[in-house]
Amino acid sequence: MFKRINELKAKKGHSEQGFTLIELLIVVAIIGILAAIAIPQFANYRLRAFNSSSTSDVRNLRTAEEAVFADFQVYGMTGGAAALLPGAGGFGAGTVSTGPMGPATAAVTGAMLTTTGAGAAVGVGIGVGNLVSIISSTDAAGASFAAASFHQNGDTAYGADSDSTALFWARDATWRGTVTASGAADLGMAGYAGTPPPVAGADDFTGVGAGGVPIANWTPQ
Repeated sequence: MFKRINELKAKKGHSEQGFTLIELLIVVAIIGILAAIAIPQFANYRLRAFNSSSTSDVRNLRTAEEAVFADFQVYGMTGGAAALLPGAGGFGAGTVSTGPMGPATAAVTGAMLTTTGAGAAVGVGIGVGNLVSIISSTDAAGASFAAASFHQNGDTAYGADSDSTALFWARDATWRGTVTASGAADLGMAGYAGTPPPVAGADDFTGVGAGGVPIANWTPQ
């Protein structure tokens, strides 16, 4: 009986032993390898999400532009800082709207497209996502528009043109962190060549310089 008790004590003592130093080092090494793989991937996922937010906003802006054109046969320009509908009206250079901004109404300030239709100022509210800057301008007759967007924490600018169904993009890693205030004349990334001016019946973006590195020219998606 005493022999059995001693055997059980011996097993208990063995089961209470901790990890050896080598085992702990192996675990630490595995965690380090997993972290080295996961952390860059997580950063890439975040970057894609920021760029995706910018893409979504410029798509929605294009939809709003087409809705304005369907009603009034002219396109609109972004109203810049928070404002009430219908805005100033007119055609030409828009100004930047930076989110978060909800759609403007007659009673609530927000982001909008404004233009002149049937001899009067008209407008439509648009939403702008958090930290996204967006701008849209028209030609002198309101017959064409060109728009661009950028997320403050992204690395890619996106463009849309009334004469093309494609979205366009240009990229520069140094653009990350750029803040463009509402009301600015254009997106403010260092080296950015500017949003192309709209020309009716022409592709305003393809091959046009945007100033990005390594994607220097606007490129169709």
